[in-house]
Amino acid sequence: MAGTRAEAAGDGRGSAVRGRSLEALGFTDVPALRPLTYPGRPVDGPSLLDGDDLLELRPTGGPLGEWPVQLPGAPRRTTVDGLLARRGLDPVAARFPVLAVGSNAAPGQVRHKLARLGRSHALPMVPVRVRGLAVGLSAHVSPAGYVAAAPYVVPGATSALVLTWLDAAQLAAVDRTELPNYARAFLPGDGDGDGESDDGGEPEDTGDADATGDVPFAVTLPGGRRLPGAYVYHSARGVLARPAPDRTALRCGPQPAVLAGLLAGSARLRELFGPTPETWVTRAAADPALRALGTAAFVTEGLLRREEGFAPYAAGPDTRPLG
Repeated sequence: MAGTRAEAAGDGRGSAVRGRSLEALGFTDVPALRPLTYPGRPVDGPSLLDGDDLLELRPTGGPLGEWPVQLPGAPRRTTVDGLLARRGLDPVAARFPVLAVGSNAAPGQVRHKLARLGRSHALPMVPVRVRGLAVGLSAHVSPAGYVAAAPYVVPGATSALVLTWLDAAQLAAVDRTELPNYARAFLPGDGDGDGESDDGGEPEDTGDADATGDVPFAVTLPGGRRLPGAYVYHSARGVLARPAPDRTALRCGPQPAVLAGLLAGSARLRELFGPTPETWVTRAAADPALRALGTAAFVTEGLLRREEGFAPYAAGPDTRPLG
């Protein structure tokens, strides 16, 4: 089984940069295969996923395509666009910026997902600060058995997320893995793509902050550059929340804690999935009908909260890069 998993996750090229393979760096979590590792380990700095390697990027405050790629021992300077060109892949300006709020921020999961779908798994993955969003839980049980993350709109909140840049084929492939439980929206920002700056610093997750701003969604890269907008997958099912009268959205966290909390609060969920997170994911992954019953139980148990905040931003058929 271990060999099968490694083959499914990799691209057959192997690591090309000493010490930069996902395995060497500890980014091997694949929640699709091990659901209790959800959401997986996200990138912790500006990076370029390059097959089986995760390469460091050096932010400059300029366009992402011009950021240097840190290649130990390389004889000359290489940029993001330069490396993508050497791979025969689209430059950053022809790609789609997509916010990752769950396992799509984990390079191990992204590599596995795109390889399984026969797509290139070379793409930039950069931690960003996003205004106007918080991260909760989608009101459905996923095919792998976990309860996945989902964003919801909180004016003035600031969250630390990861922004990925997908080419058209990768975007179509990820759409197939997310729909119909998720829908894709385009969130307008306030950047012009020419290096407009914010207050800099590292992304900070302040949760349900009460500060407000003139722009609903500001996406800020390391170094302060702001984007004109980004896409995001939001749950078409709604998000999970505490029962009435509280209705506070449940926040995403390590999957064992998420499932333990849901089981502790619902006899119906214990009836369906057993007493522990381990029994939950084992039963759910094996039985589509049981997953459907679990999703329905979120409604009957009063855990569903509809999320209407993304309705004005639905991504239409004219989806295009922002470069």
